Amino acid sequence: MPDLGEGAILIWLKEGLEPRMGQFGAKPDGVDPRPVSWSRFDLALSFAMHDPRTDERLPWIKTGGRVIRPTELRAMFGAAEGLLG
Repeated sequence: MPDLGEGAILIWLKEGLEPRMGQFGAKPDGVDPRPVSWSRFDLALSFAMHDPRTDERLPWIKTGGRVIRPTELRAMFGAAEGLLG
């Protein structure tokens, strides 16, 4: 698991899509809503797992040089649920 205190960027992509180079940038084309920067990975993870979704978008988080897939995020959240708010 990444350092919980490390900064992170959260994006939402339609199910079945994977992020392309540059989609975690400040104003990439074709990403809606825009990426959101978080000061801490744990906050981004908690938000992504608690956000009520009404569409087919899934969360992807980049922290450091690593891009974390939705399936990995769910597993990390389950393992760290007691540590997260």
